[in-house]
Amino acid sequence: MPEERKTSTSDLRPVKGQQQNGQNLAGRSNDDRRVALIQQVILIGTVLSTGTIVFYTLLYAQTRMWQILADGGGLVLALACLVPAHLSARRGKLDAAGYWLLFALTIPYVASELAWAGETLLNVIGGVLLIFLVGNIVLRRKWRS
Repeated sequence: MPEERKTSTSDLRPVKGQQQNGQNLAGRSNDDRRVALIQQVILIGTVLSTGTIVFYTLLYAQTRMWQILADGGGLVLALACLVPAHLSARRGKLDAAGYWLLFALTIPYVASELAWAGETLLNVIGGVLLIFLVGNIVLRRKWRS
C-alpha cells in the first residue's frame, strides 16, 4: 500500500500567472463578478430591446407613423452595439464592454429625441437616470467616463 505524502504550504508552488499570496486570485474573482454583471445587463438589454422592437413593428403596422420606425431603428442600432459589448466581455475587456453598453443606451434616446417633438424632458430624465444606473454597474470606478 503506497504511503500518503503530506504536503505543507511551503511545498506548493504557484501556478503560472498566480502570485503565492493570492492577490491575483482575489482580482480574478472580482473580474468574474463584473463579467457576470455585464452579461446580465446585456441579456436584459437584449430581451427588452427585442420585445420593444416587436411592439413597435406591430404599432407601426397599425399607425404608419414614421417616428415609430425611427425609435425602432434606434433600438436595432442599440442591439448591434450589444454584440461587441458581449464579445468584449468574453475577452476580458470589461471597460470596453461597459462603454459599448453606455453607447447602446444612448442611441435609442438620441433617435427618440430626433423623431418626437416635445419629448426632451422625458428623454433627459429617463436617459440620465438609466445611464447613471448602468454606468454604476458596468464601470464602477470610472465616474469621469
